[in-house]
Amino acid sequence: MLHDRELAILEILAKKKVAVKILTRVDMISQEKVSQLLEKNTYLGWDAFQIKHCEHPLRAFLIDDRQAILKETLSPQQHKELPQIVYLYYTLEDHEWISWLQKVFWQLWNQSVDAESRLKALKEIHH
Repeated sequence: MLHDRELAILEILAKKKVAVKILTRVDMISQEKVSQLLEKNTYLGWDAFQIKHCEHPLRAFLIDDRQAILKETLSPQQHKELPQIVYLYYTLEDHEWISWLQKVFWQLWNQSVDAESRLKALKEIHH
């Protein structure tokens, strides 16, 4: 799920009436942040954030048809030489790559479970 800095940026965009669609794992670990983000829709007065549950390896931000920002997380557990977690961001502006990533996104989006349904199921399992 997103970090606080990224969430703050998305909230600024939502206040400017930019719709944000998010594919993420909605599980016991992320459920609190997902719930908080969905609650912001009430505060904002519209469905700015649409979230669906999906297990996938990509971590990316797609910005219209112009740009894709891929995120990679390197941890000391995977790379012993790192003293702390490192986040790498790669910016793509190639139309073919962006188009491909958009197709992947929409394919995953269309077959994913709505976050609210997933949160409801998690609450039933937890209790």
